Amino acid sequence: MLRALVGRDETALTHALAQLEQAELVFRRGEPPNAVYSFKHVLVRDAAYESLLKSRRQQLHSQIARALKESFADIVASQPEIVAHHFTEAGLVDPAIEYWLKAGAKAFSLYANEDAVRFFERALTLLKKWPETRDNLERAVDIRFQLRNALLPLGETDRILRSLDELDPILACLGDKLRSAQYAAYRCNHHFLIGEQRRAIEFAETANSPRSRTWRPRRAWRISLSSWAEL
Repeated sequence: MLRALVGRDETALTHALAQLEQAELVFRRGEPPNAVYSFKHVLVRDAAYESLLKSRRQQLHSQIARALKESFADIVASQPEIVAHHFTEAGLVDPAIEYWLKAGAKAFSLYANEDAVRFFERALTLLKKWPETRDNLERAVDIRFQLRNALLPLGETDRILRSLDELDPILACLGDKLRSAQYAAYRCNHHFLIGEQRRAIEFAETANSPRSRTWRPRRAWRISLSSWAEL
């Protein structure tokens, strides 16, 4: 990884790292060329990082993200949040969103719901910087649905409601029957869980209305009291 970033041959790189190690600026674990280096103090690391121009930092983050994708498939698969972080710091919003979503989905599949929430929220924060095109509005809806699913096992009903409330103007703009019906189902489930049965019934009727069902004739939504908790 370091060799790919600094553009030096193995001998020159090993010598430079040995000098940093002798100066007690970095620690080494393992033996070259598979050694892992880390700064001895966080302050030293931060000082070195801040000494770089922003454009140079972004360039390095971009190179790291691309090197990970090209040569470290195991890290990309097991820790996509690392790739997402470097794309974010590189200012490359679209691939950053892609990898935050991958990180969120992976965390959710492992029942690491707090991590999943954090990753999905990072994706949403970046998406808000993008123009409000139809594609981006659809992504904003889908990410909030994923966020809702990660918040549900944590019992975060207030945060779920806030996230769903943010969808009202987006869905009104999109006119998307599929996503609107899914939204209504999630609102039904939310109000049922917090004891607001009348509101739950209102949203259940919305999700089951003929107008909502036209978008998926082979799988019409059917919501009953017994299935609300599973939505």
